[in-house]
Amino acid sequence: MAALTFKREPIYFLEEKLRAGAFARYRLAMRHSAPLEAARSTFVGRAIHGSAWSSQPAAALEKARG
Repeated sequence: MAALTFKREPIYFLEEKLRAGAFARYRLAMRHSAPLEAARSTFVGRAIHGSAWSSQPAAALEKARG
């Protein structure tokens, strides 16, 4: 996270979105950061804080299990 200046988008955005536009600057970090690669490969989902956030982690884990 420190290498990405605590930005969360490089972890969960699709590769196509990271290759273009404002997030293209993270391409170098994606190529040279083992922690970022590990975070992206093990990412299962996001829980967005709001009224229904407490059910989101369980749903993401269930989806990851297949």
